[in-house]
This record gives sequence, C-alpha cells and structure tokens, in this order.
Amino acid sequence: MDFTHEDLLRYFGRDSGCLTDAVDVLRPKQRSHHRALVIFDRVGSGGEANSAETLETEMENSLRTSGWPEGHAIAVVIDPELEAWVWSDSPHVPRVLGWRNGSQPLRQYLADQGLWGNDQHKPSDPKTAMEQAVRKANQPLVAGLFSELAATVSVQRCKDRAFNKFVQTLRRWFPATDISTHTVLDQ
Repeated sequence: MDFTHEDLLRYFGRDSGCLTDAVDVLRPKQRSHHRALVIFDRVGSGGEANSAETLETEMENSLRTSGWPEGHAIAVVIDPELEAWVWSDSPHVPRVLGWRNGSQPLRQYLADQGLWGNDQHKPSDPKTAMEQAVRKANQPLVAGLFSELAATVSVQRCKDRAFNKFVQTLRRWFPATDISTHTVLDQ
C-alpha cells in the first residue's frame, strides 16, 4: 500500500487544536480513508486535568459518534509529550543525542540534574532532559535527531504506554508490515 502526502494530515492547531478539532477535521476523510490516527501531547492540549487514557477514550468515542467505525479511528495521547518516546535503555540514545562524555553516563548526568529518578524508566520531564542533554553535548536540537533515533533504536525497547499503543495499532492495521524489521541496530 502506497501513501501520498495527502494521507498524512499535519494539523497546525497544535495539541489543543487536535483535542478540540480532530473530529471535525477528520469527518470529511471518512469518505476517502478507512482509518484515522490522532496523536497529540497531553501537556499543552488543554486536557491536562485528565489522564492520557481518559483523553484517548473521549476522543475515540467522539470519532465513533461522528461516523468512524469501531477500531478505525484511534487516539494516542503522549504523556507528557513527544520527547517521552526518545528515552529507552538503548545505547544509541546517548550517541544520537551527542553524548560522548566518557566520565559520566547520560542517565547519571540527568539524575544529577534531578530529571531522572532511579525508579523511573524515563525522565520525569523528557523534553527538558533532551534539551539539557544536547545542550551539554554541544549538539543542536534539530528534527533530524528524531529521525536518527527512529532509524537506530528498536521499538521493542520503548516502555512508553502511548508509544506501544501506537505500534500495536499500526501492527493491527497493517499486519503484512513488520515494523520491527525497520530498526535492526538494537536487536
């Protein structure tokens, strides 16, 4: 199955716009598309008083009410924000973020900064952690870092609930494509 640029709809209303406008924006797509995937950050969405799971359920119910069949319109709310998907125990994460400080592992540096507790599988503030890591490594924070992480870090290493929902949705919708084969360096 080939996709065109028209199959991917980037909404410029930010996370809050996704929360408030996704149903209306996607309603006309029901005639031309079989599935819809709405992804946004919980922080900045205006729905911070609710859990990510509650926001997902509400969004999926609204999409279903608007005409999308059950299971054909899925919401993934990243908690707190996209940078949460960066953090895993992969050795590629520090390398891609430019961390070459041999005297101190990246996780220890972030723990010393109060950003990563011993009992956490990712930093408490993943965006600030990423910003501080690349700043300390004198590396620019550019979109290409996300692409390189996606190309080198195995999806099996991510423990983030929203990321795993995203991956499972893609696997369910497109079973002939094994996305784990697209990232082989960590396996």
